[in-house]
Amino acid sequence: MDSSKSIVVAAVIVIILVICSMRSKRTTKSGRTSGGQEASCRIVSSRGILHSCQVKSSDPVSSTKSINLTRQLLSSLRSNETVYVCTTALPSLVPLLSSLLKPIRLVTGDADETVDNSKIYTTIANHPMISKWFAQNASLVHPKIRQIPIGLDYHTLSTKSMWGEPVTSPLD
Repeated sequence: MDSSKSIVVAAVIVIILVICSMRSKRTTKSGRTSGGQEASCRIVSSRGILHSCQVKSSDPVSSTKSINLTRQLLSSLRSNETVYVCTTALPSLVPLLSSLLKPIRLVTGDADETVDNSKIYTTIANHPMISKWFAQNASLVHPKIRQIPIGLDYHTLSTKSMWGEPVTSPLD
């Protein structure tokens, strides 16, 4: 592996560790702060990243277009809190961005959609209250965007048998 690839791999690992070290402080729906079993896994997973964020849906659904954020919640955020939004729900975030009074760290994923150079994504990336954006499936090149790995799909394996494997918990 050449030195530039090593630097990129090291940077991704540092980003993952930073995100995962931030423990849940509040959620947007039920007030639960538990990240479930995936928050305890040592290998990166999409839902593990979600559960490590300070603000996220308490009932995540892959590729959902709905968002559980309100103007009131967004206006109450502290500086640089991590906010998780499913990539497919980002169009619903744009009208709420004006509610942000302090910069946030946006984390997106849990969908097959690509964060590309379309207007919706460039609008979010250029918003002054988005200090950093950690995104799965990102092809948009922007100084605020950091690509993060998709990781393992524990949440599907814990609900149904797939790929010849039985239903299993993320910690098995």
